Amino acid sequence: YALHLASLGELEVLEFTTNFNTGTEVAVRTFEFDTYVYRCAWYFLFCFFWTSSFIVASGDLMVALCFAKAYFEKDKSRVGSRAAL
Repeated sequence: YALHLASLGELEVLEFTTNFNTGTEVAVRTFEFDTYVYRCAWYFLFCFFWTSSFIVASGDLMVALCFAKAYFEKDKSRVGSRAAL
């Protein structure tokens, strides 16, 4: 989706002449984006941060559940590597 969004701009070619000894022309290609594409990019960035935070929070929850299960176990000899299951 990010690559598609980045390709939605209008391609513009800017030409510059160098004033060194040769006077050659250099062409630079740039993309011009409209307001809709900028807003979509900000929305995409928001979704990326939200999704990555959700994944990290899911991992934190899993670790907290493992520690809680081991801590509140009545028979501590049963706590082993299967505490996560």
